[in-house]
Amino acid sequence: MMQYGLFSYETENIGDEIQSIAARRFLPAVDTYVDRDYVGQWEPQGDTKIIMNGWFMHPPYAWPPKSESIHPLLVSMYVDQADSRVGEAFFSSESVAYLNSHGPVGARDMSTLEFLRKHGVESYFSGCMTLTLQADPTIEKQDYILAVDLPEAVVEMLRQKTKRPVIESSPYFDANMSREDRFQMAEYFLFLYQSAHAVVATRLHAMLPSLALGTPVFLVMDHLKYDSRRYAGLDDLVNKATDVDYLNDYNLFDVDNPPANPDKYLSIREKLIADVSAFTGYNNDKTFRTVDFSRIAMNEAYVRLFTRGFHSLNRALLLAGDKAWLQEKYDDLYLHYADLQKNYADLQKNYADLQKNYEQLVAVCNLQNQEKERLSAQLDAVYHSRTWKAGRAVSAPVRLIKRIIGK
Repeated sequence: MMQYGLFSYETENIGDEIQSIAARRFLPAVDTYVDRDYVGQWEPQGDTKIIMNGWFMHPPYAWPPKSESIHPLLVSMYVDQADSRVGEAFFSSESVAYLNSHGPVGARDMSTLEFLRKHGVESYFSGCMTLTLQADPTIEKQDYILAVDLPEAVVEMLRQKTKRPVIESSPYFDANMSREDRFQMAEYFLFLYQSAHAVVATRLHAMLPSLALGTPVFLVMDHLKYDSRRYAGLDDLVNKATDVDYLNDYNLFDVDNPPANPDKYLSIREKLIADVSAFTGYNNDKTFRTVDFSRIAMNEAYVRLFTRGFHSLNRALLLAGDKAWLQEKYDDLYLHYADLQKNYADLQKNYADLQKNYEQLVAVCNLQNQEKERLSAQLDAVYHSRTWKAGRAVSAPVRLIKRIIGK
């Protein structure tokens, strides 16, 4: 009998659980949880289907899966290009064979699509699984604006422009929470995304869930931290601007009268729903929610305490997250620097070869010019010699007769 598995995590980012909640919609049951970063060591008890979506991956880079009992759907995958160890694990000959044998692979973003194809993996752009999140019809809209990891200047501008409560939030929290608490926390954040009057965010997994749940959402591309590669092909699905542009023009997204979300994502959502439900044979189109938040969710004070409490208590985690992000950017830049060094060395070699060829051609031209000058001098000497002049005089009658005969 087929069983069904679901990814769990030990990270500080609640966006991971949100991606699993999106996948959970298509599972008739969750028979087992498997840590995404250890999936290569996983030995399920019997044949098990699992939707392998999300970020790949963190240490110990346990990839690819070894068990033949694992039946994966490789979809909505992001491959971390900044960490060279991910590339070593993900694009080994064994891994490429695994990916192609279970492909084509659905890439979450365009940069991953390009990365996969570059390494010979058959793939396509699938978008993110969170685009399939199903809104809960029992959740009522509230009056607050949810500000997710925004620069302080943007938060202050929002508070000056609107009389609605502006509640700061962050998806970073204590990584040591139990799995059950982590999933409940993720559900609560989804509740907030759906019930908010509008969401203004820098985070991918605040932006996309809000879009899927029907809440007006605006992506602020923080000029200090925005990673265009991770968002490639996804940031085009929402209204967006850089923090600098938004600070200069609030009308880009007036939170009191927010513009409608673009509907470009709908075709991506519909294809994902069709593909994933075909894989599992199940689709819960009722709600993402398994927890009843009705006693607390409508209380603005509790919402503020809850979200801002986490925001402030986990400031160190936020800083750690920023540090990790900066390390990724550094690693990425280092890889690009190494590539540029190699390209520069190749160009230097090509230049040296061209310089050598040029010098050889110049030498050949000089020799040819010298030979031309020598032959010209010899020809001049012949023309001015007595023998040449005597020969011309002797042959003059013959030339005259030839001209007469010719006429």
